[in-house]
Amino acid sequence: MPNMNINPLPSSSPIQYFDISSDQFSYELNSSNILRIGILSVQSIVHSSKQLNLFSLLLFHQLHGLILTETNLRSPAYKYVCEPYLSQFNYHKWFSFSLSINYHAGVRIILHSSLAIYVIRKWYYKDCLIFLLLQLPGQQDIFIIGAYVPPSNRLNSRLISKCHFTLIF
Repeated sequence: MPNMNINPLPSSSPIQYFDISSDQFSYELNSSNILRIGILSVQSIVHSSKQLNLFSLLLFHQLHGLILTETNLRSPAYKYVCEPYLSQFNYHKWFSFSLSINYHAGVRIILHSSLAIYVIRKWYYKDCLIFLLLQLPGQQDIFIIGAYVPPSNRLNSRLISKCHFTLIF
C-alpha cells in the first residue's frame, strides 16, 4: 500500500479537513487483505477537536474498524463534527449507552462498509456490551466484541455473567 500522509487542511477550507478523498480511502480498505481493527478507551472525550482527532485515527491508521469503550458520545459536537465524516468515509456504527449522565459508560463499534455489509447478527447488553457476528464469504465467521465492565470495589461477577449469558443466547 502506498504511504499516505493525512494532514489537516488549513482552517480556510471549511468543507474538507483531511487531504484524502473518501473514494481513495474506501479503495485502500476494500483492496486490503489484512483486517485492521483498533480498540480505544476514550474516557469521555467530549471536546469536538478531540473527537475529530479520534476520527483521524481511523484514517491515519487505515483501520477497518474501531471499538470504543468508556464512551457516551452523544454530544452535539459528536453529532455535527464526527458523524458527517463517518458517513463520508463509509463507516457504520453500533453503540450502547447509558441513559444516566455517566460519561464513562457505553461502548461503540465503528466498521467500514467493506465489513459492515457482512454483519448478520447484533447483540447488546445495557451500556456494557456490543457483539457483532460477521459472515464473510468463503471465510470463517468473525466475532467482534466491544465490552466495558466498570471498575468496582465489589466483584463484577454478576455483570460479567449477564454479559456472558447475552453472548451465549
